[in-house]
Amino acid sequence: MLMKKRLITLSLLLITLAACSPPDYGTKLSFNNGELYFTQNVTESEALRLGNFLVEDGFFYGEKITVQLDKAEDTYLFRMVTTEGTEDNQDYIAEAKKSTGVLSKNVFHDAPVNFHICDDRLKTKTEIQFTPILAN
Repeated sequence: MLMKKRLITLSLLLITLAACSPPDYGTKLSFNNGELYFTQNVTESEALRLGNFLVEDGFFYGEKITVQLDKAEDTYLFRMVTTEGTEDNQDYIAEAKKSTGVLSKNVFHDAPVNFHICDDRLKTKTEIQFTPILAN
């Protein structure tokens, strides 16, 4: 009976610890105080290329910004933590649409990129589909 109680207690403890552990956002890289996580679906080289571009472009400018790079099939997923209400801001959504084309052209060799507006736990609130940059 004592052994059974210990096993139940141990099981409850493990469940509690699992529930309290932080989510796995992937591998973390730091750029100018910005956090870039990348999943196992992308290479470190792709993540470094993105991080360096975001520094050069002024996106990672010293403030704490959190993004994640993932990939589903042939589409890159650029996920960004934003403040509450950003998903309803039409100016922000327009800029995010432009960003999909800019990232595609300048970082990912014209592969499609979808932009995810996320909460502080990188859960998608709104997904903005890839919009290619049209040649002039």
